[in-house]
Amino acid sequence: MKKILTVTAFLITSLTGRSQNIDRDNKRFTIGAGLSLAVPVSNLETNTIGTGFDILAQYRLDKNLAVTADAGVTALFAKYNIPTTAIIPIRLGIRYFPASAIYLGVKTGLGIYTLGDIVSENYAAWSLGAGYLLDRKFDVSASYDGYVKKGISFGYMAIRIGYNFGK
Repeated sequence: MKKILTVTAFLITSLTGRSQNIDRDNKRFTIGAGLSLAVPVSNLETNTIGTGFDILAQYRLDKNLAVTADAGVTALFAKYNIPTTAIIPIRLGIRYFPASAIYLGVKTGLGIYTLGDIVSENYAAWSLGAGYLLDRKFDVSASYDGYVKKGISFGYMAIRIGYNFGK
C-alpha cells in the first residue's frame, strides 16, 4: 500500500508542478480534480453504489486531440457485512474532441483492487467515455471503467463532474 501511495503522490506532484495560469483556450496543459458517482454493472454483485475522487492532467496536442493521465480512488459500498471495495486506477489516455466542448475518451493502465485488509490485487484497467466541457472550469462525463486479470473481470459505470484549476 505504501508503494501505491508513493506512486500516486509522485504522479500528482509531477503533474501539478505546471498548474499555474492554466487556460484551456490558450494553454496546452490543464490539471483538475473530479468527483464521481459509480454504479457497479459487471461482477460486483456484493457492492452497491459508490463515490470517487480523482486528479486528471491533460496535455492538448492540437485542438482535437489531447493526452491524459489520471489517478484516483473509487469506494464501492458493500451490500452485506463485508468491507467496502476500493479501486485505485492509475491510467494514461487519449481524448478526441469532435467539437470544441464535446470529447470522447479512452484510458488504460493499472487498477488496484482492495477489499479492506483482506485482498489487494493489481488488474489491467481500461475506460471508455464521453464528456462535455461546460466552460473553462467545469466538465461532466460518463464512462465505463473495466478491470481484468487472468479471465476475471469487473466494471462500473461512472458519472463525473470535474473542476479545472487555473484561470
